[in-house]
Amino acid sequence: MVYHMSTTIKVSSETKDTLVNQKLHNGETLEQVINRLLKSQLTDNYLDEETPSDMQEGLDDIKAGRVHTTKQLKKELGL
Repeated sequence: MVYHMSTTIKVSSETKDTLVNQKLHNGETLEQVINRLLKSQLTDNYLDEETPSDMQEGLDDIKAGRVHTTKQLKKELGL
């Protein structure tokens, strides 16, 4: 059996507009938006073991000049 409790919360017009703009489709309720955002925050806000070393490797590549701009790549590829 599923029980539904209803609680009213007050949010500013700006916050409500932000939530409305986060809807994936017109039928999505603000509660669904809030739940989706909370779930993504709880599950996606972490770094796996490889991420810090991958980030450092990227920074090292930039410092060592081992990166190319889009403009450089287009020129090399003749685009």
